[in-house]
Amino acid sequence: MKKIALTLFVLAFSFAFAHEFWLNPDRFWYRKGETATILLQVGENFQGAKWKGTITRLTYYFDKQVKNLNVVVDTATRSFKMNTEGEGTQMLVLQNKPSFIELDAEKFNAYLQEDGLEEVLAFRKKNGLEKTKGREIYERCAKLIFQVGEKKTGHFKQITNLPLEIIPLQNPYAVRKAQAMNVGFRILFQQKPLAGIKVRFWQKIQGELFKNEAISNEKGEVNFKFAPSGKVMISAVKMIAHDKPQEADWHSYWASLVFGYEK
Repeated sequence: MKKIALTLFVLAFSFAFAHEFWLNPDRFWYRKGETATILLQVGENFQGAKWKGTITRLTYYFDKQVKNLNVVVDTATRSFKMNTEGEGTQMLVLQNKPSFIELDAEKFNAYLQEDGLEEVLAFRKKNGLEKTKGREIYERCAKLIFQVGEKKTGHFKQITNLPLEIIPLQNPYAVRKAQAMNVGFRILFQQKPLAGIKVRFWQKIQGELFKNEAISNEKGEVNFKFAPSGKVMISAVKMIAHDKPQEADWHSYWASLVFGYEK
């Protein structure tokens, strides 16, 4: 009975607090000038619920150009439409208005453990805070890489100055369809390589989910091997002390990078 109760708690905790956020397009390959529909989703395992946050930055990288987009988010579907421009490997970047959350001590500690935030957990234990609630400001740093036409270009590796960002070291679209590939990713925090962070890999192919994780090296890099199929998300979270203790104890940054091969 205790084991069942613990399992139910972990499932409930994961659903409520360990959510990823990502930009989910209607597909990943477009013809020049086609309209893309982008869903704003939060959840896990590519099972997304509607994200109801507020966008503060939406930047489109294409054809050696950078454009800040003003879009209308459909309130019912939590999605927006955008016209693709030019050709090549293109990128969309989103930041949100930071949000506040307060969790009781048990849930906050479990969340820290689940997401590999060992430094914060150790700090709480060392300072006798493990039984205190967690007050947190959190914000999203999301990237979507997609392909317009057949031309492969370098926007996928551009530094976008997100607080926390994930950058592929190779173009994920510049591979043969049947070829498995080993792709490196660099994690930057405040534009500097971030070592020792847990990085998660998610791939969904025809309804089947594949997961992996790795810890970044001294260069802030990890590698994942996968076949170019379905859709892929790389995610990471970094938490630091909040600079205004009267508002919150901690500030977390949730980064996601999504790309895929569905046409």
